[in-house]
Amino acid sequence: MRHLASRPAVSASHVPGEQLAVTVHGRAEVFDLADPVGDELRRAVLDHYVPIQGPEFETWLARTDSLGARIEAERVFTFHLGG
Repeated sequence: MRHLASRPAVSASHVPGEQLAVTVHGRAEVFDLADPVGDELRRAVLDHYVPIQGPEFETWLARTDSLGARIEAERVFTFHLGG
């Protein structure tokens, strides 16, 4: 997270299968996961990861030093292989 705070230019790709890819380029914004401003994102993270990781994930997320990062997109590219 220190790296992202000092060098925020990032790219990320989501490739759920061989037929779809989404790539985003932009700037990372580091934030405190305990900040009430991020309640909606926090709920989405919990809804996604608790079933996968178990209830310990919520305990980890509740730590006071938990940080997250979101990408403020400058460009988004998609690929879809039609069938």
